[in-house]
Amino acid sequence: MSIKLVIDSASYITKEYCNENDITVVPYRLHFKDKDFVEGFPGEWDEFFETLMSNKKDYPKTSQPSVETFQKVFQDILDQGNEVVCITLASYLSGCNNGANLAKNLVDKDKITVIDSETCLQAMGIMVKEAVEMIKNGKTRQEIADRLDQMKSEINLDFAPETLEYLKRGGRLGPISAVIGKLLNLKPILTFNKNVLSCSKKVIGTHKAIIEMVNNINKNAKKILLLYIHQSKFLNFMKQKVQERFPNVPITTESVGPLFGAHVGPGTIGIVSVI
Repeated sequence: MSIKLVIDSASYITKEYCNENDITVVPYRLHFKDKDFVEGFPGEWDEFFETLMSNKKDYPKTSQPSVETFQKVFQDILDQGNEVVCITLASYLSGCNNGANLAKNLVDKDKITVIDSETCLQAMGIMVKEAVEMIKNGKTRQEIADRLDQMKSEINLDFAPETLEYLKRGGRLGPISAVIGKLLNLKPILTFNKNVLSCSKKVIGTHKAIIEMVNNINKNAKKILLLYIHQSKFLNFMKQKVQERFPNVPITTESVGPLFGAHVGPGTIGIVSVI
């Protein structure tokens, strides 16, 4: 009996990595402008973002994986004689974790462990990759759950939208606040850790937002990921500032998909750091 890993699509891990490590990805779906989009993997999102950017009025509808979808995935894995570890997007942001838990109870709760990552994006992806290595090393489901719970305090995620327009479209920002933000070029720096979303600071301009996010990185960081949604003209500046402060820390650049792009918009940038 071996452990198989199930995740939702919000960790934005590449298709190649998932195939190489036998990870089952249960995707989110979006409906926009009479089109249905499956979130998919990095490199598959251009059509969605081009549609989003060309439309200034409508807002995409997002849907999480159903209980029935998780139930089928879990049952198929158990039928092959395996156990399941399932890692989901933060329960604060989505009902996906609740759906996976309902499916677990319908299938076999004694052979399935569902873990609330309490984070999102590539911060969740880092936890997924840790679970992959632990499975390879023969760790139990409980050992994996305990380690991932510990990691929640080791990972930090900050991000800054390029524009407040998409937050306004989604009803998460009033029109007056959006206009004021646009006039002042105001950039809120949003932090999401351990199921808590907060605005740590508001600054004028993207360059200042990047400097603030870089200053927020723990001095003991061992790994840093630079994030962007669809496109960003500020990536090189962000990378330069991170390298100046952390010349010996591995830095990678990774893209973020439609589920989050729909809420905060193309051009959003972020930093994930791990201590």
